[in-house]
Amino acid sequence: SVAYLTVLVSMGILAGILLKQPDLGMTGVFVAITLSMLFLSGMKPLPFVTLVGACAGLGLCFAWRTPYQWRRIVALVDLERASRDERYHIENMLIAQARGGITGTGLGMSPDKWRWLPAAHTDSIFSVIGCELGLLGAVAVLVGVLLLAKRGLHIARGARTPFSYYLASGMAAMLVLQGLVHIAVNIHLLPCTGLTLPFISGGGTSLLSASIAAGFVLSVSRYE
Repeated sequence: SVAYLTVLVSMGILAGILLKQPDLGMTGVFVAITLSMLFLSGMKPLPFVTLVGACAGLGLCFAWRTPYQWRRIVALVDLERASRDERYHIENMLIAQARGGITGTGLGMSPDKWRWLPAAHTDSIFSVIGCELGLLGAVAVLVGVLLLAKRGLHIARGARTPFSYYLASGMAAMLVLQGLVHIAVNIHLLPCTGLTLPFISGGGTSLLSASIAAGFVLSVSRYE
């Protein structure tokens, strides 16, 4: 329909601007947010699956054209074939989480964040949590992200207007998808992207954008 075509054209334009930077990680999250909103709008399964496959294929093509991005994908598939620089970040994130065990080394007691983890306060913050608070702390963060998704969708379903529905669901999707991507990168399920963990990673811009998104969701909740 015209509405879907308008969304796809807008997504393509904004994705192209992000790829010019280049920032494939943020582009992927932006596309995932758009796809999630199309899914919530009631898009039929076959066109939706086709669109997801097309977006994934285009993402791989853009990554292949950029050597450092393609090396990150290679490191995800086969870590042994990756260069030392590409392995360094991934291996140290996994080592930090393994060091934490079940209950962790204790709050503030991670040696990895001072010596081996790059960007420990932003990109690798989930690994620091896994080291200091252990598997229990890491699972608690994941559960918190899932509860945020559940609550955001509940607020969206109670919205009085279509605009409020898409506003709440879109902002919730932004927070949740960014959080899940950050966690997936830290446990070596996705290539390194440099995305922060909302409300937890250091950085004023990250905290401000997450707070604005949460504020939009709460504004919809006020009129539920």
